[in-house]
Amino acid sequence: MVRVVRAMVGASKDDVITTTARAFGYARTGHHVEGRMAQAIDRLLAARRLIERVGSLVLGDYPGPVDWQTLCRDRVNTREQEDWRAGTVELGREAGEQHLIHTILKGPRQQIRISLSTFRGHTFGDFRLFVPNQHGEWIPTMKGCTVGIEHLKELEEAVLKLRNAAEPMDPA
Repeated sequence: MVRVVRAMVGASKDDVITTTARAFGYARTGHHVEGRMAQAIDRLLAARRLIERVGSLVLGDYPGPVDWQTLCRDRVNTREQEDWRAGTVELGREAGEQHLIHTILKGPRQQIRISLSTFRGHTFGDFRLFVPNQHGEWIPTMKGCTVGIEHLKELEEAVLKLRNAAEPMDPA
């Protein structure tokens, strides 16, 4: 949900709920989905991960990451809260690495970053659109894809075919 707010930059609660539900694969938002998403927003507001300003949600001042499962469950483990306050754990942190390979500038406010990422022991090529947030920092959007390294050769062949097909159309 925080990523949705970051990407939408000041969206209404309804827009955040709808976009988050779509990101999780829901075709529509019924009463139950809306209720759970609203609970998650309330918890994010209480934790100052999000702030509501003039009917819009913006990023708050929370110092570290929290995963959506922690925020959506009915009971919050008080031990985790105490550990977070003590700064001894970071909730929702997955062991993973990301190595930036290349950046393609689409314009002054968009760039595509191509990275090699490791997540849960699997390595992927990540193609992601980044935009600046309200502080000017480049942040990832939901637009992009990941490709398992076993498919990179096939992707390379497809890009070559695309390039060959586009050459007759190139006006330069």
